[in-house]
Amino acid sequence: MQCIARVPLSSQGSMTLISKNIKAFINGGEIFHVRSRLNVKETSILVGMKSDENNSVNWYVLMKKFCNDEYLLRRVPFPPISGKDALIAAGNRVLVLGDSGFFYVEGGSYKKKVLSKTKAIHYDPITAVIDDKVYVFGGCSSEDALNYVEFLYLSTNEWETIPIPEQDRELISPNSATVVWNGLIHFLGGTKCVIFDPETGKLERKDQTSMSERMYLTSCVIINTIFTVGWNSKIEYFDPESRAWRVVRGIESLPEFDVFSTALFNFNGKLMVLHKKRPEEIWFTLIILDKQGLDMWGWVESCNCGLILHKPAEILQLVSLEI
Repeated sequence: MQCIARVPLSSQGSMTLISKNIKAFINGGEIFHVRSRLNVKETSILVGMKSDENNSVNWYVLMKKFCNDEYLLRRVPFPPISGKDALIAAGNRVLVLGDSGFFYVEGGSYKKKVLSKTKAIHYDPITAVIDDKVYVFGGCSSEDALNYVEFLYLSTNEWETIPIPEQDRELISPNSATVVWNGLIHFLGGTKCVIFDPETGKLERKDQTSMSERMYLTSCVIINTIFTVGWNSKIEYFDPESRAWRVVRGIESLPEFDVFSTALFNFNGKLMVLHKKRPEEIWFTLIILDKQGLDMWGWVESCNCGLILHKPAEILQLVSLEI
């Protein structure tokens, strides 16, 4: 079965037709455990959407078509969650912290497993993931202030506390955007920048490293470069030498991207753009990137509509996993 586990995710549907054993191996989720042991990984993007008709959230996974380079969204059986839950992508898992409990969902099999609870209750916390650790910042009461920063070892399922001096607990704004870059967690808001160093466990305000105000919630990091959609509706990247945002060249023929309905992902080293041309349509554009001197160039590998809805739906959650 190791050979089957190495087959790209886009080909799994056709693999299930070979035999009953292979079908059970794939549909039962065992294939993802084998892929993990073999260190075979691909990017998997999950999209959670809520229609106007009801409050339930429908989940879809982005899949590549077997016969061509187009992508589509396929419905998946994701466990029900509350809209107040914090969702954190960590490796091949989606961690759920909040009203629905503490658990994680395995990517691919979508099986729900119990997760240990934090030492303090964190209301609407800011979260980030680096290596094997999931960090939770703030959102706790004054009685639990000593647990202002907690982190979870994914390998052991145990939470630990990082002591933060009282004066430093006010550094992070509740509405800060979070970007993990160069091994550091950046909390960004306007001209303000706070950095957390996992090695030292310290929070420091470093406004000189601020990258100015952008829609960081839809940003991503590829080849150690931050990409986002600028206020000019163009895809931009941050140049650390000039400390300025530059437009990606070579993709001028693409339509303008709406800042509030576009999301960027690191998709196996390429830039995947989720965007809408109409309220009922969700499109995906895959861009190959190449840094040439001071300029970042892009080439469109594919662009197609991945899902057509009967009625407009609100995208509530976007999660990128490695499975």
